Amino acid sequence: MADKSRRSDSSGSSIQGRRSRGAVAGMTRITVPLPEAVLNQLDEQVRRDATNKAAFCSNLIELILTSEGGKILREAAARKDTPLLAILSDYLSLMANVPTEEIEQLGLDSQRHLDQMLVYLLLVGLKVYKKRLEREELD
Repeated sequence: MADKSRRSDSSGSSIQGRRSRGAVAGMTRITVPLPEAVLNQLDEQVRRDATNKAAFCSNLIELILTSEGGKILREAAARKDTPLLAILSDYLSLMANVPTEEIEQLGLDSQRHLDQMLVYLLLVGLKVYKKRLEREELD
């Protein structure tokens, strides 16, 4: 017999969880209503990634909630007393304004991955900016 639980989030959307006997231990199946446009994007991404919806969604949620990057997002949300999705949206908006193609090319030229090159440029930029502020204070 399946153990059913129902939770609601602040928007009133419900998430149904069901633990069934045949399921993998410790795993719960959830049902989430999605708008047609989101479902279409999900289908397209699943095809592109050669995976299935359950694995894709599970991996995405696990990444956000349990990875080191997810931990940074969760801590930022707690620090700002802001929902996690708002913080995630802010970080995604930030990345939308980063010239990733240019940074990726610089990374290739210096044998760095995109994330490594982005961190390197950020650290160099901070160092240059701090020196500039010091010079301005002296003037």
